[in-house]
Amino acid sequence: MRQLRVAFVVALAACAKGDDVPSPAPGSVTDPDLAALIDGASAKVRAGREDAEAWAGLAMAYDANAFYTLAEPCYRRALELRPREAKWWYGLAYVLERRDRYDEAVAAAKRAAELASDYAPIPRSMALWALARGRLDEAETAAERALNLSGGGAGSWIVVARIHMERGHDEDAVVALQHALEGWPEDWGKPSYAHFLLGNALSRLGRSEDAAQHFALGRGKPPQLPDPWRGEVVEFREGFASRLVRAHQLVLRDEYDAAIAALLKLRETNPRHEQVLTDLGTSYLLTGRWTDAIEALKACVEAHPNSLDPQLQLARGLWAAGRREEAVRQAEAAVAANPTAADAFETRGWLLLRNGRPEPSLADFETAARLDPTNASALSLAGAANLVLDRDAAAQAVFQRALAIDAGQTTAIAGLAILEIRRGDLAAADAHLARIARLRDDAAPLVAEARKQRLLANR
Repeated sequence: MRQLRVAFVVALAACAKGDDVPSPAPGSVTDPDLAALIDGASAKVRAGREDAEAWAGLAMAYDANAFYTLAEPCYRRALELRPREAKWWYGLAYVLERRDRYDEAVAAAKRAAELASDYAPIPRSMALWALARGRLDEAETAAERALNLSGGGAGSWIVVARIHMERGHDEDAVVALQHALEGWPEDWGKPSYAHFLLGNALSRLGRSEDAAQHFALGRGKPPQLPDPWRGEVVEFREGFASRLVRAHQLVLRDEYDAAIAALLKLRETNPRHEQVLTDLGTSYLLTGRWTDAIEALKACVEAHPNSLDPQLQLARGLWAAGRREEAVRQAEAAVAANPTAADAFETRGWLLLRNGRPEPSLADFETAARLDPTNASALSLAGAANLVLDRDAAAQAVFQRALAIDAGQTTAIAGLAILEIRRGDLAAADAHLARIARLRDDAAPLVAEARKQRLLANR
């Protein structure tokens, strides 16, 4: 009833005779939270039609939720009332670009840049808009301006690299991407996209081995490069999809309690949604709530029997709950249903290894590495299985292969430390352990074992 009531309020506002406040078409907004957002922002405009902030708030609400045709007149009205607000000119530029009115978007962005000459995301966005349309000279000019304003920021180097690649200047792209990696801020998360682009540039130069290392590190979605003004707009996003994105970001930031609360509300709306159930089960798993994790992941597997990730998470949940045979059976079912998925073999191999079955686990890790030659994790675990089997030479070889792909694979580094301890070279072992400390990843498999063996070696 609440959904119908709020949607009706928005529809009624749209149909009000003589109302000049832009409103969605009747029936086009069915999500209750989105309807409430629009209704509230519209009410503020009606209460103060000369209030520039109110018009800008309504513009951002429409902009954030992809009602671009409605956002444009609201931004324009806000700017009529307060023409020197750079961030509103920038918002108008974004809306115009989304409507494929490129020249008008550039004109609005230039006005924003005149009013905020030190805000690097404006020319960076202009460069990306030009690049998307093949206007490379314009893109290059804007990217150089962004690079200067940002003091050589990683985001600007990414854009510069993309322009070089579009021109076929792959050597220059490699240099730009190396700058991006060197300056990548920790709070942006892993530089997966920079590695992915660098892998492409190196591959085009025929440097396939170097490219493979970066492709291995380049998994993941392209990042949203930081842009505080657009971040303010994003805060206005509403609806199921937007709330799901926010909940997923909470999981990625390890804010599991808040994520669980948000995901439970989303589950009420859509109890069979795959990402909701997977993220909920994962959050429970990472907070030690095994029973809740298993329930959510089982529901996901039942609703989406062909999806691999919830199957593997369920196997991990069962293992964590002490239900080891069930966990192995679940992993075996995942392998049977996904015979070409490296992750399925790697997960089953890890469970078999922890269950005291190193020989079949080694076969699974080797299969995973064959299916995905860039899978440094599978190679590291193959080395771990060889350690258990006392095949030190084989362990050494696969650990080195893993580190050639991903120099930060702490499982492999810890394995090398154990091999040095076995040889009696404690100084070399200490060097490997110090490297792990610098990487700040004590959670990786074998790290605790390597530290324990090092302590025992002192006795």
